[in-house]
Amino acid sequence: MKKRLMSFLAAAAVMTCGSPLLTNASYRIVMDKQEYTDYTKLDFMSDDNRDVYIYTGDNPDYLYINGKVNFSRLAKFEKKLSDRIYFNVNDKTADVSGTLEKIKLLLKDFVTENGYGFTANWTKNDYSPQIELEYYIMPVNNSVSGKPLEITPNDARKIKEILEKDGFASDMVYTTDVCVPNGGNVSIKNYIFNSEGANEEERNAIRAEVKSKINTIIEEKNLDVEVSVFQGQVSLSPGDDVSFEDILEVSEQIYANIDNISALWGMDMSNSTSIGGIDLSNAVDGDSNCDEQMDMSDVVLIMQSLANPNKYQLSEQGRFNADMDGNGITVGDAQKIQMKLLGIE
Repeated sequence: MKKRLMSFLAAAAVMTCGSPLLTNASYRIVMDKQEYTDYTKLDFMSDDNRDVYIYTGDNPDYLYINGKVNFSRLAKFEKKLSDRIYFNVNDKTADVSGTLEKIKLLLKDFVTENGYGFTANWTKNDYSPQIELEYYIMPVNNSVSGKPLEITPNDARKIKEILEKDGFASDMVYTTDVCVPNGGNVSIKNYIFNSEGANEEERNAIRAEVKSKINTIIEEKNLDVEVSVFQGQVSLSPGDDVSFEDILEVSEQIYANIDNISALWGMDMSNSTSIGGIDLSNAVDGDSNCDEQMDMSDVVLIMQSLANPNKYQLSEQGRFNADMDGNGITVGDAQKIQMKLLGIE
């Protein structure tokens, strides 16, 4: 089972190897390798929970309608979800609803370091056919809405102990990179803005202000673009000589200079869940180089990574293994490993 789980994680790492869009090598992204050159990340449209990639390739089916530039582009949205721990249960005879209730019962008194409780889910209810593991748990907090919640390394280790007791669960994957990839389109020349709670006079003032600010941006760039505002929506009508790149620059300035405004989104349909993760079931304390044992070579790698992080980098799995106190990688972790090896601790 360990080999199957490790191949699952290795496949995720291979998919993202060399990607300029990613910082975490084990994170599976919705785009394939070819699309890296065809999609551009729009940081000014992204927020803490979602990254936006818009098609900037040269496929004429996507770029032109009746010979003219189409200012609505295909887009990929990556919405970050709360941290999760995926796993299998060893009792294959148990029904799903009964298993979910047992998981919730096991975790009913557990609270994360940040004060969150947990809920359990069956992966097949989550439209995640590529995830081979059967169940997952995620933190919940009724007072926090729309914000991804964290499972710390210390939380993960404690949850592992709870779920592995009496052989209940196995093949655990701890992931802080859970993403729902979505597809749709973005109109770079159409925007919506928030005027909720304002009376008609105030809304008129907001519309006038928005129009004035956008016109100022357009005039500074000396572009042939007509701006119109209706209700809570802005529409730009570019002349024939205005390029997509011109409007893209205008869009970035609009986001930077006008509050509570966003592009007009098209269909936003979830099609899968992508995860990276740490092999929690087979994690070895102190094993910074991931050779499945703790020895002095792990101490050396930790010290090298601290002294020269550009040259010596720990993998996500190695970082989890080496973080002996759950407070990040420090000299203290190297010292703690040495003390264990010497039998002092």
